[in-house]
Amino acid sequence: MPSARSFKELVQRHGAADPEPQRSSQGAAKMTKSPFDTLMEVSTGFVLPRTLHVIAELGIADALEGTPRSAEALAAATGTNAEALNRALRVLSAHGIFAGQGGVYAHTPSSLLLRSDHPQSMRSFVRMQGIPTLWHIWEHFAHALRTGRSAAEKSLPDGLGAISPSIPNTAAFSMMR
Repeated sequence: MPSARSFKELVQRHGAADPEPQRSSQGAAKMTKSPFDTLMEVSTGFVLPRTLHVIAELGIADALEGTPRSAEALAAATGTNAEALNRALRVLSAHGIFAGQGGVYAHTPSSLLLRSDHPQSMRSFVRMQGIPTLWHIWEHFAHALRTGRSAAEKSLPDGLGAISPSIPNTAAFSMMR
C-alpha cells in the first residue's frame, strides 16, 4: 500500500488535483474530472450505497424525528458510536440525503423517505438492497462476464426464491411498505 506521501505524489502526477475547465456551448466554464478522479470515484462507489443501507437499517431517520439533532444524541438514541455515525452522516450529507453542519443533522426531502412512518417510505426498499444475499451476487460478476450466464446462478443456485425468512434480516422484506 502506498504511503500518504506517495499517494499524494501520485494524485499530483496524474492531475487529479487540478482538472482543466471545459467550456460549454453557452461559454460557461465547467470543471471536468481527471481520469484519476473518475477511477477513484467509481472504484469506491460502493461506499455511498452501503452507508445508506446501514443508516436505513439502524433507523437513523426515525430517530432524527422533526428537529435537528447532534450525532451524539442520535447515537444515544440508536445504540451506535457517535464518531462513526457522524462520519456516515457526513458522507450522506455531502450527497444531499441529510443536511448536516458541525455534527448536527436535519432531514432533507430524501432523508424523510427513510422514515418508517412516511407515506412514501423507501426504508424497506433501501434495507432490502443492502441485504448480504444481494451483495454476494456481485462477487460472481466475473463469472457472468466469462460465461454470459447470470452471476445470481452462481451465488444462488436455487434462484432468488431461495431468499427466505429463515435467512437473517430478510423476513422484514416479505412485505414491502
